[in-house]
Amino acid sequence: MHPLSFDEELAKKVVAEFINDNPEEKELDTAFIEICRFLNDNPDRLSWRGKNKPSVTDETGLKALAEKYFNGFRKSDFPAEPKTVPDEMVSIVMQYAYNYSPEDCERIKIEHQYSMCAENCVGSLLERYLDSVLREKGWYWCCGDFIKAIDFISKDKNQKWLALQIKNRDNTENSSSSAIRNGTQMRNFSLVPS
Repeated sequence: MHPLSFDEELAKKVVAEFINDNPEEKELDTAFIEICRFLNDNPDRLSWRGKNKPSVTDETGLKALAEKYFNGFRKSDFPAEPKTVPDEMVSIVMQYAYNYSPEDCERIKIEHQYSMCAENCVGSLLERYLDSVLREKGWYWCCGDFIKAIDFISKDKNQKWLALQIKNRDNTENSSSSAIRNGTQMRNFSLVPS
């Protein structure tokens, strides 16, 4: 047991400040509370930038998590303009290895960035759709990008946590994504076989 434990009533109080009357947000309070309960049981699964990691055992931490969670749920899944800075060496290799012109390399670089953004959009839409189907079945979407390598959580009949990782295709998983499942109850779901 943790020295400080998760306080469901405090979490309900915090979540009431963030949730609104939008029908799409029905039962998001329950989902957020279950995700906090999961983090209380599995603190190593919290993914947070910065040195001040929030705790699910105090109001400040719960507010930080609720803000990320509800902002993640409400954010648009439409592809944004790419912000990544491409590696110029890729264009040089393409010019020498495949005889592309500098103009073609520039076009390909931009199109590749757009394609990657669109692919991320497909993944986000898939998770959002699965949430619309699975939430009423006791699966909770870990939106907000603060749960490490887990997209959905639930409990089995013995009240043990189950975790699900969603992938667009079965060949898009990298070694760190698969390694994180070793020795866990985490399962992988791929929409499209390669």
